[in-house]
Amino acid sequence: MEAINPSLETRESELVQKAGAGCREAFYQLVQPCERLLFASAMAILHNEADAEEAAQEAVLKAFTNISRFRGECKFSTWITQICINEAHLKIRKARTHLYESVDEPENGEDGDYFPRDFADWSEIPSEALQRRELREALKRALASLPQKIPGSAHSSRRATP
Repeated sequence: MEAINPSLETRESELVQKAGAGCREAFYQLVQPCERLLFASAMAILHNEADAEEAAQEAVLKAFTNISRFRGECKFSTWITQICINEAHLKIRKARTHLYESVDEPENGEDGDYFPRDFADWSEIPSEALQRRELREALKRALASLPQKIPGSAHSSRRATP
């Protein structure tokens, strides 16, 4: 596949080499055109400006520290955008850690006091089961004691046709 503009590709590879050698200006020239894309990518995932900005900044920092690992198989903007997307997903995962509590680790208060965990017991409560059964039986007896046909109702005037 032929490159659309070989001079841009050459320019990018030169900047990547310079940035890999520690040139901050070359790295800035690589990142500067991607800044809005990074923020927009993170914003689409996080839906929060502060978190999106933080994820984008973290992506730029990781790209800078790992520029030597950039293999050039894709454009630099694609590589750094993927780093940013990964950072945004990582931020979501870290935000969810409070949803999960370990059942193995003991829960201690500020004074070091132990608080036992309260686990709900979903088994049937015998007294409530007995009440339900007695109510069900009383309703059955009451229904059984009702006459089959109520005099004066529409159903009692029906006659079976021979």
